[in-house]
Amino acid sequence: MGIGERIKRRRIELGITQTQLAQKIGVYRPTISDWERGAAENILVGNLRKVAEVLHTTPNDLLGVNEKEGENK
Repeated sequence: MGIGERIKRRRIELGITQTQLAQKIGVYRPTISDWERGAAENILVGNLRKVAEVLHTTPNDLLGVNEKEGENK
């Protein structure tokens, strides 16, 4: 699972729309859509931290650092 899929899954779990997430971190809604679709894999570290904070998780969790070997594909 990629970072975009993790962002989308967590966002939906919390009942947050793409628009709400975008407003909370200071980006445009299409940016969130691009991230979730994997169209923009390079997310700035500052934005990743903001996304993690809003989604009540950690940057490492969004990056899949804590996933077991072989599960993050």
